[in-house]
Amino acid sequence: MRLRASLGFGVSAALLAVGLGGASQAAADTGNTLLVDRSASTCSDQGTGSAAQPFCTVQSAVDAAQPGEIVLIANGTYSGFVVHHSGTPTAPITIKAQNYDPSGCDVCLYGNGTTPAATLDGVHDVRIQQLSLFSGANSDAVALAGAQSVTLDQDSVFLSPQNAGAAASAAVVRIGTGSSSIALTRSTLQVDATGYGLRVEPGTSGIQVASDTLGGDGQPALSVSGGSGVDIAGDSLWSWNASALTVDGSSIGVSVENTTLYTDVRGGPTAPVVSVAADSVAGVHEDYNALNVFPKSTPEYDWGGTPIATTAAFAAATTQGAHETDQVPVVSLASPSSEGSGLIDSGDAQAPGELSTDLYGNPRVRDPQVSATGSAGGYVDRGAIEFQDPIQDPVLTPASTGVVPFSVTVAPGPETAWKKALRVTVDFGDGTSPVSEPAGQGAEHIYTMPGRYTETAVTTDTDGSTHSSQHGVDVLTTTPVHALFSASSGAFASGAQGEVVPGYFTFSTVGTADAWEIRNERIDYGDGTSDALGTPYHSYRSIGVYHPSLTVTDLLGRTSTTTTTVIVGDELVPLSFADAYRSYDSSWAWAGDHAIPAHGTLRVSATTLQARNSGNDADAVVLNVSVPVARSVGYLTVFPEGTARPAAPTVSFTAGRSTSNQVTALIGKDGYIDLYNGSNSPLPLTIDTYATQNHNWEAFAYQPLAPSRILGLQGSGAAVAGRGSTSVSVTAAAGVPADARAVLLAVTASAGHGAGSVTVYGDSQKMPNTPALSWASGQTVENLVLVPLTNGKVVLHNGGSGQVLLRADVLGYDSQTMGSTVHLPVAPTLFLDTRHGFGAPARQLAPHQSLRVRVAGVGGLPTTGVAAATINVTVLGSTASGYLEVHPDGSSPVADVPAVHWATGQTVSGAWVTRVGADGYVDLYNGGSRPVSVVADLSGIDYLYSAPAS
Repeated sequence: MRLRASLGFGVSAALLAVGLGGASQAAADTGNTLLVDRSASTCSDQGTGSAAQPFCTVQSAVDAAQPGEIVLIANGTYSGFVVHHSGTPTAPITIKAQNYDPSGCDVCLYGNGTTPAATLDGVHDVRIQQLSLFSGANSDAVALAGAQSVTLDQDSVFLSPQNAGAAASAAVVRIGTGSSSIALTRSTLQVDATGYGLRVEPGTSGIQVASDTLGGDGQPALSVSGGSGVDIAGDSLWSWNASALTVDGSSIGVSVENTTLYTDVRGGPTAPVVSVAADSVAGVHEDYNALNVFPKSTPEYDWGGTPIATTAAFAAATTQGAHETDQVPVVSLASPSSEGSGLIDSGDAQAPGELSTDLYGNPRVRDPQVSATGSAGGYVDRGAIEFQDPIQDPVLTPASTGVVPFSVTVAPGPETAWKKALRVTVDFGDGTSPVSEPAGQGAEHIYTMPGRYTETAVTTDTDGSTHSSQHGVDVLTTTPVHALFSASSGAFASGAQGEVVPGYFTFSTVGTADAWEIRNERIDYGDGTSDALGTPYHSYRSIGVYHPSLTVTDLLGRTSTTTTTVIVGDELVPLSFADAYRSYDSSWAWAGDHAIPAHGTLRVSATTLQARNSGNDADAVVLNVSVPVARSVGYLTVFPEGTARPAAPTVSFTAGRSTSNQVTALIGKDGYIDLYNGSNSPLPLTIDTYATQNHNWEAFAYQPLAPSRILGLQGSGAAVAGRGSTSVSVTAAAGVPADARAVLLAVTASAGHGAGSVTVYGDSQKMPNTPALSWASGQTVENLVLVPLTNGKVVLHNGGSGQVLLRADVLGYDSQTMGSTVHLPVAPTLFLDTRHGFGAPARQLAPHQSLRVRVAGVGGLPTTGVAAATINVTVLGSTASGYLEVHPDGSSPVADVPAVHWATGQTVSGAWVTRVGADGYVDLYNGGSRPVSVVADLSGIDYLYSAPAS
């Protein structure tokens, strides 16, 4: 519905709002009602009109209505109706809204384009109340013809825009020939097209138009043509480019009093405010009205064909209009009037058709601030709205927010200029009965339950002027609300299950029953930054365990803080799917002394290790560290530059032997790793880079499995001839999906005929020049190998000249689409030393016995959610050969899948990636025949996002 943008001196909005404002009120549901509710799933036009089975359309209910029945229309939009049945003088048919809100369009009825929204033809004793009715494109909005005893009360009726070329003769309401005893009261008629407001046609009689606001455009707001006995009292009329009121057609008995009339003809031909044809002058009585016109040069009257410029001239030229005025500004005509307006208490209380209430149902009241200039017998304002005692909102004390039990008092507001005694009636909104107190006293109440309430107060003075107001009352719990705070790893909305963005988290509060008590929420992410919850996502810049907290401030300013835990880890980024990368070789000329000096330290940059280039700002690097041929017994320790050297070795070796070990090395804060030679001789060394661990990449997550043999039999290996290769299917192994992108293997070589090495790589790829492990003649060696997968297969190549027995076991795989783990690398952290009673009693691990050791929580890492642990074990003090197996606590040892082997008197070290028991422990099993000492450190864990980290 389009509203006019301007009227007169910019007061159109106020005029158009007349009849649209005011408080909501419910229509009384009395007598036998026929309910219409199109939104009800049980509605039926063949129904009973009961609440259980309402009608779907208004027309079906109107057709069923009998005298004395009420058609009650629920909120919604409906098609218009035609009334076919009549009521009786004592039992009219009533058609009304179930819920009435004059400020809105709760019940809206529309014509079908060529017919009105409501048609009453030849019926009698019908009431239409509190409806919003809209015209069709080329028709009146409400049309009466031959109707008697019909009342339209508190309705809002609108003339919609007409089609191009349509005649400008439509009316908002048309009272047609043969109609009598028709009342249009307390209603708003608005033109949003070219047409009449109210059109009273020839052959009509007994018409009451009272306390209405009527608008017209290009046609009068009110046109009486050939009517008899038309009482126009207390209305507000306005029109563009046409007279506000016209009377013609030999009309008789037309009374116009207490009405404001305004015409704006700036955009069309000159038209007076009031135009009465010569054939009707004798039949019109006019007085106590207020007129205004724009431009001012326009005559205010056309009286029988004679233009009359002003109200004073009108009174002088006729025997009427002694109390007419044209001195009230247009803004006052817009009503409600301001204090001191000439409209106040200046009307004729005895005017024919005058109502005891105004457009809004307000009573007629005496304003003591002005001189009463109206007729004796009452105090009536001119226009559709009676100016009321300017009552202010009542006072709510002590405040609108408190803690249960909360006691409040609603007292009348400040005394008005009218100095009338005020009393309040208050509905406190909590289901208790309204409270009404004598004048001057406040209504007290105690809220006993927390909640958000709307208190509604009606303040009334002794003359009946009322003012309705509402306060929101918030009754809070006795303690500050604690929000349920959760963090979830950032998952791709369209990605596969478990796909995560490392370091990216979303935060939310869920399931907080008293969330309405919260004024604001702020997150401290635990990394030195914070934000409002309105930005519920965050990217962490570094790996680690964080403890973000949510601080909630309630409506009283009380705070509470809830903390959760966030694990920020890495995902695996392979350097290449073709081969590993030889990052360092002590035999290269640029390596200086070609070996690490005895008890010396080699510092290697992350850039050299391919971990800090091409945007790869890695946290850790996956290396294969090999000692080709050691010159003396000793060990090698790998650790982050800038940290203390750990006690446990990374690689242990003996003279003349070749040794390899995979290590996930955390990079130091300055971008280096250190390698310490714990022997008395220079140490030759090679370093191969397989992958990096990075929290800024969405790459591959590790999924641990129970070890599964893919090459070799239990107790023996598969023979591979010198310079020969064997291809093995990995995805055929239990638990490895077809889309796995890399696999972690434990490879063992034994019974080699001479020295040699084995290289492991993806099927159909070029063989790299980076062996996974090397051996001397007769030596048994093992190592972990991270192998990119192609075609679901890997190839193991024997680089020696003689046959070797090879075994390979799958420990886990890396995937982008399965699971949801992240890796948290740490500097090597000791968690077991049986020599000194660290992590276990100070005694050797007996043969064929297991040692239960906790790894969850080591070095400040998470205590729960640990899926796998990357450890390095060292076995010392052996007096016979043997092997050590590592498996999750609660499971049995996996026969013949050792982490390390040793010979008599040998100290060995080896890396292992193991699943972790649900209790956070792993078991170490001594498969040898003699006791040994065991030292173990942790270099990282794989944390499982099986649920939001909360």
